[in-house]
Amino acid sequence: MYTQEQIQKTIKQIIYSLFPDRSFVNIEYETNMVTELQLDSLDIVEIVCDFEKRFGLVVSDLDTDKLLENTWSFGAFCDILQKYTKNLKYTEIPTQKTAAPVKPKNTFVFKMKEMFTRKR
Repeated sequence: MYTQEQIQKTIKQIIYSLFPDRSFVNIEYETNMVTELQLDSLDIVEIVCDFEKRFGLVVSDLDTDKLLENTWSFGAFCDILQKYTKNLKYTEIPTQKTAAPVKPKNTFVFKMKEMFTRKR
């Protein structure tokens, strides 16, 4: 199982890699994802998708809805995602370059990302 610190480190890496043009200073447990980090619902979906790819798992639609509907602290956001690593044996946290891509089918997150990234 991954520790809270390992999950937080991974989510920070995801945020930094997805949004390199933004300057995030001191992302802490209490940091608000929306008001302080200025992340919108599409940003949250992208973070969850990257998390799923890195760990090779699928976050449930129910939890994804929770993450999208509420203004979460960074720590609470990580806590929800940590429960998905409960049955995973600890290994070095994969980076995006080495992780095998997993395309979650028929999930809310995949549909949202597809909808927002579709060429018009």
